[in-house]
Amino acid sequence: MQECGINGKKYTFAQAKDATSYIGRSLRNMGLKKGDVIALVAPNYPDTVLSCLGISSGGFIVTTVNPMYTAGKPFYFKHAILFEIYIK
Repeated sequence: MQECGINGKKYTFAQAKDATSYIGRSLRNMGLKKGDVIALVAPNYPDTVLSCLGISSGGFIVTTVNPMYTAGKPFYFKHAILFEIYIK
């Protein structure tokens, strides 16, 4: 079991694997296709790592966006990197 030093959450390997599989399945069920780019806006927490792994496990490409950007910046990035979905 691993514990996050920031928020104190604990994850076993099995819980982490289940979470990543759930994320990948959920994105596929939303209609996204293998190879779609997903922009992830999140701080550097263990949940962020699980999200990255889940996105990858679904066959998608993950790109991260700094959560400190101002409101207009992510929409600028949509044109620059052409992501299909924006997760915050």
